[in-house]
Amino acid sequence: PTPVSNEIREYVRSIKAMLMNQELVPRVWPNTSEKEDELAAELGQNLLTWMDQSKDQTFFDEKEKCIIWLCLSGTSFMRAFPDIDGGRWVVGNDGLWKTGDVACECILPFNVRMDPYGDKLDQKQWVGIQSLKPKEWVEDTFKVKIERADKDARMLDYQKRISKLVAEVSPWKGGSRYGNVLDEDEDDSVLYREVEFKPTAEYPTGRYVIAAGGKVLKIYERLPIEATQENWYYSLTDFHWNYVPGRFWSDAPVSDLISPQNIINEIDQALSINRKGIGRPRVVTPGEIGLKKLDSGGQGFLGLTYNPIMGERPIIHEGTP
Repeated sequence: PTPVSNEIREYVRSIKAMLMNQELVPRVWPNTSEKEDELAAELGQNLLTWMDQSKDQTFFDEKEKCIIWLCLSGTSFMRAFPDIDGGRWVVGNDGLWKTGDVACECILPFNVRMDPYGDKLDQKQWVGIQSLKPKEWVEDTFKVKIERADKDARMLDYQKRISKLVAEVSPWKGGSRYGNVLDEDEDDSVLYREVEFKPTAEYPTGRYVIAAGGKVLKIYERLPIEATQENWYYSLTDFHWNYVPGRFWSDAPVSDLISPQNIINEIDQALSINRKGIGRPRVVTPGEIGLKKLDSGGQGFLGLTYNPIMGERPIIHEGTP
């Protein structure tokens, strides 16, 4: 039966409300006390605030998704990238990225792949994102013909199953809410991979590689966020609920609620059974018994009858009220 009290859902709602209500105001400090520097710092601060609130506050929608994933998986990701052509990567005729607005997007944790060594993101030698993209879009954008690789078939099937599960799951008794998503016969998607490699002595500004259908589409001798001699960054930013020494992935906070929620489910199921079965008393009898309508003080009830010569008295175990 559907739980009457869902502690996990209420916990996620409370954490989301707490974090979303925190108003973080960016501050830009002037380099000097000169009036010109102070005005420049104020302008920069207003620009950052405007970027957070622009485009109908879509950033806050992505922030809400990131908080939900933080509660459910313990580790969540946001990505900063040039918002070109509806948030897609677009390459000009000269082979360089076009400039545009900077957008932030919540990345699903099961779409992130990374180097297994290191417990911090900047210690990873590479970080990758894999997702489903329309085959037609990939071919039009990169001017190539995509043939689906056999080695991608198993991973592609996994991505479809995950996407279908997330899209169709319903809180009402496990039933589907929207019908089939990503029909196996009609869907024409490819597994789109983006990999960022940290700077090395051979590649001081890092590398960025795009592949789909078992074919490398583009290789750039730099990271998406341009690196300098002093600093470099992946386009992904990781958020952790709690750190475990020596491990990158964090434990999910809702894991501590699974056992209490199971107890709540068991109690709800027992109550449902009791309501349907009036306590479900058990009768243990060594011989035949019968039912007889009786009346006492104007109240009718059923009584058990047995033959004491042919068998012992039946034993009645009361049901749990």
